[in-house]
Amino acid sequence: MDRAEIEREIERLSPWPRLVQLADKLYTIPQQEWNKHSNAISHQHFVTQLLRDVFDDFDITPDEKTLLDYGCNCGWLSMSLRRFGFEHVTGVDVSERWIEQANFLASACKLDRLHFIHGGEEVLDTVPQVDITCCLGVLNHTCSPVLLLEKLREKTKTKLILDCNCLVKENSVEVEEGANDAGTIAAHFRKGRGLVFDYSKQAVRNLLLSAGFETVYERVLPVSLPRKGYYIRRVFFVANCDTKTNSSDALQLDILYNDIGPGSYVQDATFPIEKCIPRKNTMVDTRNVQLSTQPEHLRKAYLDFMKRNPDKRFYIWGTGSLYTSLQEIFPRDRILAFIENDTSKVGHKIEGIPVVTPIEASRMGGEAILVASHAKKKILKQIPYVFQGKVQIP
Repeated sequence: MDRAEIEREIERLSPWPRLVQLADKLYTIPQQEWNKHSNAISHQHFVTQLLRDVFDDFDITPDEKTLLDYGCNCGWLSMSLRRFGFEHVTGVDVSERWIEQANFLASACKLDRLHFIHGGEEVLDTVPQVDITCCLGVLNHTCSPVLLLEKLREKTKTKLILDCNCLVKENSVEVEEGANDAGTIAAHFRKGRGLVFDYSKQAVRNLLLSAGFETVYERVLPVSLPRKGYYIRRVFFVANCDTKTNSSDALQLDILYNDIGPGSYVQDATFPIEKCIPRKNTMVDTRNVQLSTQPEHLRKAYLDFMKRNPDKRFYIWGTGSLYTSLQEIFPRDRILAFIENDTSKVGHKIEGIPVVTPIEASRMGGEAILVASHAKKKILKQIPYVFQGKVQIP
């Protein structure tokens, strides 16, 4: 691949989340734009230096060692680690575009024994065991951290290197430890990122412990960032695989901040942590979901669902105009409750059937949710963060 071809591919695959140099004065992010990306570039520098410190402190030499880079982004770190000397590096990321970028970079830089896979924790079953796992910047964005860490534990022989955003104490630069041996968690809905979790250091230790890891090293990055109502700092953790510990009893987390959004249900003072961090039994079935909000499409999909599942009781999410146009198709004896984010509607009844918040509905044991709202796409993103157990969505 010559320089002109590389330049065309860089342009085609832009925008780039990270800075990678492919040749003399040839970068994924043009030099004139570096100021706009200063935070990302600075983070790359910190991560690279911290990893070198970790390798030195723990006498990690890359000779004949395999490594998994879970949440590999565009592959910039995987490439650095392969060049550092690791025998084989596997990168995994949920972003199909980033994996395409990673494959291009590996090809353009002529790096072998560097393999990239598109997917989340479900694809880890296809990955062989590795000596070391890096999981950087992922924990804050997964609603199933225990499940993820347990899967990483299965794939890791010696050490997990993890970094995530941790809570900073009020009016302080000190990172929050967490009180009474229980970790603290803050959660909020971030536009463009979905649900984001921030932890105290003790919360991260407890999560690692519950998955079979023992924390042996922590390092706080020097930059604090504002969140809504609190501050965060990036913290590096190194954990050994501990075969003696694998107990969910180790998972203790207290809620610090309840801005879970979107929807008024986040104000529920009894919002339990297990709703915030679903465990293994969380299973939302979204196969064959009808994404359309056209009444004729929903009518056909829901009639078919009720015919195929004559004994299932279900929730209806939404009580507005879309529900009104469909209401005659729903047998009243099969509707367990109506779900609403609008608190002005909660507490009322429709033909004797209660209107409840998502949190209240999640405790009622329904088997399916029929969405009758024009905000269906947003609701589909909200459901996995609220419901535990198997919930079907036709």
